[in-house]
Amino acid sequence: MQTTIPTPLTIRKLLRLKGYTIRKLAMELERSTTSVHRVIYGVSRSRYIEGRISEILETTPNLLWGYK
Repeated sequence: MQTTIPTPLTIRKLLRLKGYTIRKLAMELERSTTSVHRVIYGVSRSRYIEGRISEILETTPNLLWGYK
């Protein structure tokens, strides 16, 4: 069975439904909004940021970003 990887826009919408914006998440994690944005869009990686986003969305980084 093929799993569909959500787009960055979908991840942002799901975060919004849980009450989070990129800015709020960045403030909570004490990281820059640019860092959080780059992780969501797959430009860079941060286990810390990916892990928190995964916790909020109740899933795993593998399912969100398609890591093997």
